[in-house]
Amino acid sequence: MANILLTNHCNRSCPYCFAKARLTSTEKTSTTPLMDMSWEDLLKVTDFLKRSQIKEFRMLGGEPTLHPRFIDICKHALENGFDLKLFTNGIMNDEQVAFLKGLAPGHLLIILNLNEPALQTPYEAERVDVTLRELKHCVTLGFTIFEKNFNLGYIFDTIEKYGLMRRIRLGFSSPILGAENKYVPTSEYPEVGTRIVSFAEEGLKRGILLGFDCGFALCCFTSEQIGRMFYCNAEFKFICDIIVDIGPNLEVWSCFPLSQVHRTHLDQFKDYDAVVEFYRGKFRPYRSFGCLDQCTDCNNLGRNCAGGCLSYTIKNFQPSSPLIS
Repeated sequence: MANILLTNHCNRSCPYCFAKARLTSTEKTSTTPLMDMSWEDLLKVTDFLKRSQIKEFRMLGGEPTLHPRFIDICKHALENGFDLKLFTNGIMNDEQVAFLKGLAPGHLLIILNLNEPALQTPYEAERVDVTLRELKHCVTLGFTIFEKNFNLGYIFDTIEKYGLMRRIRLGFSSPILGAENKYVPTSEYPEVGTRIVSFAEEGLKRGILLGFDCGFALCCFTSEQIGRMFYCNAEFKFICDIIVDIGPNLEVWSCFPLSQVHRTHLDQFKDYDAVVEFYRGKFRPYRSFGCLDQCTDCNNLGRNCAGGCLSYTIKNFQPSSPLIS
């Protein structure tokens, strides 16, 4: 899969943000210049996706709806036969909401990452409310775990309040090489795992499933807890694979936590498979270790589990001077 960063501008500053090294924000301390993808570069991305036989146009940022031609980009992607997948914080304007609401069913999926209420301003909460009310038919809520005492209760309540898709996409905040963010230290994995299982069981009672994004490690859980999640129909997986990100200036990296490592440019590759092979070669030496000491002797490494997010592994090897390029 290829993620297209329409802009590096974001209207939030989440403490766990794994894209922090690549973004500019409303914070006064932000020194990264604003960058929106040009129309010329958008056409290059479209051609790249077609050559790669990719049918999904995955829009990220920053906050992708902040691109001044966001609606035009959506129209262009649809006209070229792509389905839209929008990763957003939900803070969009009325024109954008109305446009997305008017799209034909089945051509848009929105992954809305919903912060806990304490991290939302009244204005943000108001705009998210409008987005959820109007676009509830195509919204899946996401939540990023960045501390052990996280709470999914308000996510469950929000799903029921708006009648959203009854699934939660769980993300795991990982350390950014070359920047600072909040993330779960590996020492707290068991506590996080226990909490995930309890929410999976709560979800079962309420008819809401949990699904894992990448970066989770199998040893967050005991064998008994894995069984309990299986009973709850949780969609758990323990992968860490190449997910190609294409920046607003067509710079390419393997994923956001590794966005400062081995950066290159889209023009250097004929298609998506070529990018994936490039990064698999670059990171292959680290794949046999995993993020924990016990990973190297674990029979599940490389079979049922990737050993957690690769950013932890590289950070363990080079804590003070990662392979920034």
